[in-house]
Amino acid sequence: MRSPVIAFGIFAAATVVSSAPTSPNIGGGTMIPHGVSGNVANTIPPVALKRDDIGDVVPAPTVDGRNHRSTHKHPKRALNSDTAGGNAYSGGSSSSSGGSVINNSENDPDDDITNDTSNAAGIAGTSVSGDAVGGRGRNHGPGGNAYTGGTGNANGGAVVNDGGAIASAGGSNVGGEGNASTSGDAIGGDAKRKRATDDQTAGGNAYTGASGDTGSGNIINEADDDATITNAGLSNTGDVAGTSTSGDAIGGEGDNKGPGGNAYSGSAGPTRGGTVENEGGSVDNAGMSNAGGNGSDSVSGDALGGDARR
Repeated sequence: MRSPVIAFGIFAAATVVSSAPTSPNIGGGTMIPHGVSGNVANTIPPVALKRDDIGDVVPAPTVDGRNHRSTHKHPKRALNSDTAGGNAYSGGSSSSSGGSVINNSENDPDDDITNDTSNAAGIAGTSVSGDAVGGRGRNHGPGGNAYTGGTGNANGGAVVNDGGAIASAGGSNVGGEGNASTSGDAIGGDAKRKRATDDQTAGGNAYTGASGDTGSGNIINEADDDATITNAGLSNTGDVAGTSTSGDAIGGEGDNKGPGGNAYSGSAGPTRGGTVENEGGSVDNAGMSNAGGNGSDSVSGDALGGDARR
C-alpha cells in the first residue's frame, strides 16, 4: 500500500532501475581547529599538531619533550594568531541543486496522471568555493595558514508522479542533470627568513574544504496498488551526475626556518546517477523506457606537505 504523500528524501527511495554509483558515499571530516568556526570548521582537522620528526605528523594536543633529530625543536604548528603572514579563509558555498517536478493528485488520490512530453527537472548549477592563499612571513615569522570553505550540493532535480494510474508519453519525466561542486585550492604561506620559535612551525598549514553531492535526479512513479503505470518509449530518463572535486592543499615551505606546513585535502562527495522507480499494481514499459542516470567523477585533491629546506 503506497503512502499518500511521497517524502522528499528521494535518494533513499527503493529502486527498480538504477545505475551503479562511481564512488562510495565519502564523508567529510568534522574535526575543528583552534579559532575556526562555520563551514570551514566542519571540513578541516585540528591545527595543533606535534611533530616527532620532520616528515612525521602525529595528531596530539601536547608535546612529549623527546629529542628531535633536527638542531632546533618545533613541537607543534603555529596557531592562527601566531603567524606573521596573514591567514586566508574562503567562505563555503551553498547548494545549487536543480528544481524538482512533483505531480500529486491530492484532491483524489485515485485520479489518473497523464504526461505528454512533460516533466523535465531542473539542471543544477555549480557550487564552488574560492582559493585561499596564506600570506608569507617575510622576515617576521611563520607563513599564514590557508582554509578553503566546503561547497554545497549540486544535485539534479527529481521527477515525482503520485496518483491513481500514471501514463507517460515518450520524452516525459527527465531527471535533472547534476553539476560541479568544487572546493578551491589552499596554499599555506612560506616562512621566508625568520626563524619560528620552539612552539611554532614555519610553513603555513593548508586545508581544502569537502565538496558536496552531485547526483543526477531520481524519477519516481507511484500509482495505486490496483492501478497501472504505462511508460512509452524514451520516457523516464535519468541524466548524468556532475563532478565532485576537492581542491589541492599545499603546505607552506619552511624555507630553512623550520618544518614545512601540513596539507589536508577535503573529501569529495558522491556522484551517483539518478534512479528510476515505478511502483503500482502493474507496470507496462515500452522499449527504451526507464534509463537510470550515469554516475560521474568524485575526486579528492592532492595534498602536498611543505618542504623544510634544511
